[in-house]
Amino acid sequence: MLGNLRNFKVRMSNAIATNAATLLKLALRHRPTTFLIIEQPKGSFMFKMDVFRELFLQFSMFLVLTYLGLFGHDLLKASHLQSNMEKLRAHLNFWIFYVISSYFIFPLMTYDNDPLPSIACHPCPRTLASLARRATRPVKKKFDERIARKKLRAERAGKMSRSYYTTHLEIGANGQSKRRFSGGRDLQSSAAYPQRFCTAVYKAWEMAVAKAEKCREDRLMCLA
Repeated sequence: MLGNLRNFKVRMSNAIATNAATLLKLALRHRPTTFLIIEQPKGSFMFKMDVFRELFLQFSMFLVLTYLGLFGHDLLKASHLQSNMEKLRAHLNFWIFYVISSYFIFPLMTYDNDPLPSIACHPCPRTLASLARRATRPVKKKFDERIARKKLRAERAGKMSRSYYTTHLEIGANGQSKRRFSGGRDLQSSAAYPQRFCTAVYKAWEMAVAKAEKCREDRLMCLA
């Protein structure tokens, strides 16, 4: 359990996260062909919970860093992705692909087309890695320029630009000023995934399916 446990919302969030991790453990244990990806903001402590650490270690999950702003989001938004798609099996009797964000689970795709028993296959390192992004200085500069152009277009059209957060200076007891951040009117909408990111996730899943199909074909050739 993490956070201030005297706060009811913190206790509730811990309970929801624990239940989600337990559900995924059961799915992976009883359906080894369940492939999943879990997204959380880089600053989130959810991945540090014991129940998620056990999940990642037990099922050999991989982690990559990405930035939703590089997929079209208005905020740069660094995010960690944990997934077991790198280790594929040739048997695809039942595929379920999950995206977990803000403690909700969304089934994305099912696949049912293989009579073979479960057979270990080679890893497919480009499935999850295809979603990784690096926010280098030139990349951040291009991102800032894109957002500036978007705000300018909104101003010219007489529309209000989106406000995800506001900043203000606060004077502490020691007389030193400190910058504080508060949520803006559009903060809630920032939780939505940009379309390009969803497309990239689907393509990563397609890569995983293609690799598994290749393993299946190789297995059939060996049995022939």
